[in-house]
Amino acid sequence: LPIPNSLFDIAIFCLSLMGTNYVDFLKEAYRTLKPKGELRIAEVVSRFSDIDAFIEVLAEIGFKFVKMFATTCKLNNNSGYIP
Repeated sequence: LPIPNSLFDIAIFCLSLMGTNYVDFLKEAYRTLKPKGELRIAEVVSRFSDIDAFIEVLAEIGFKFVKMFATTCKLNNNSGYIP
């Protein structure tokens, strides 16, 4: 689908930056976000060998880093369900 520039208020990447061309995905998000639009990323930290380098890539594309939230989730009694 051809998506116009500056169409979206927010772009969300949830476990979708696994490919080797993830920078292309981020550039496309930047292109399609409105000025002052937000990019939210929910990704496994171990995906990136150097978080600071990843943040630098975001800055080079044009994004302004605001905050990183680190969360963990434990399974309840190994049941496979998240409480």
